[in-house]
Amino acid sequence: MTMVTTRQPTVAAELVVGSKRFALTPEPMIIGNGLGVDIPVDDHFVSGQHAELRLTPGGVQLHDLG
Repeated sequence: MTMVTTRQPTVAAELVVGSKRFALTPEPMIIGNGLGVDIPVDDHFVSGQHAELRLTPGGVQLHDLG
C-alpha cells in the first residue's frame, strides 16, 4: 500500500499599519480603533471593531464588521 500525503501550500501575509507590521493568521483577527483589537488603527473614521481579517489557503479574507 502506498500512502500519499498532500499538503496545502503555505501562505504568508502581513498587514502594515503605519510603522507596525502584523503577521496574519488563519485565526480571525479584528482590526479597529477599540480596546482589545488584534490590529489597532488610530483613526476616528475606523470603528471600534471595523473588520475581521483571516488568512486562508486562497489568500486573505476581509469581513466588514461596520
